[in-house]
Amino acid sequence: MAGTEPLLIFGAGGHFSVVLDIAQHISDLSLAGIVAPPDSTLSNGPGYPTFTDDNWQDSGCTQGLVAIADNAVRERVVEKIMASCPSFHFLSLVHPSATVSPAAQIGAGSVVMAGSVINPNAVIGEHTIINTGAIVEHDCLLGDYASIAPGVVLGGATRVGSHAALSIGATVLHGKQIGDNSVIGAGAVVTKDVEANVVAYGVPCHSVRKRSKGDKYL
Repeated sequence: MAGTEPLLIFGAGGHFSVVLDIAQHISDLSLAGIVAPPDSTLSNGPGYPTFTDDNWQDSGCTQGLVAIADNAVRERVVEKIMASCPSFHFLSLVHPSATVSPAAQIGAGSVVMAGSVINPNAVIGEHTIINTGAIVEHDCLLGDYASIAPGVVLGGATRVGSHAALSIGATVLHGKQIGDNSVIGAGAVVTKDVEANVVAYGVPCHSVRKRSKGDKYL
């Protein structure tokens, strides 16, 4: 992986391997190292320096991103990084095959994966995941630490709250809102607003139970 701008990637799971692949496709980036628990088995990345939570600052690198799929866990790792290194700079990564309007905004630490489309005036929050082949239409607003799974379609002017997670193939109709911390099930069709802190699924999508921020959903 050749390049001029070094970065660290925090993570070691399947999501990490996809983020690493994006970084490898960007010619002006180089990988300073991978930060992972000492007992983890990296799913990709042979030959790269590996650090732990305790010694990653030995790399001398103060920029990168957190490649952890779970929204709440990703937030906790970001907060831990900032507590130990307030000057750390979070990069956003966009796969070269993604289509992103120049009029869209992508927050620090966010990842836009292969084949996805982000249309004009969409605003993507910080540390948010736009997964493979997802469509974010015009004027959408996604909060920090949200995640959009492969094949999700967001109609224009959709609002997705912070830490919300939309599962594979979900569709949200134009102008609808998903509340903070809510999880939308795979294949759901959202035809009306979904409140915060719930799990909802079905066609049409409906709330089935409450959830709290940080509850497991993957």
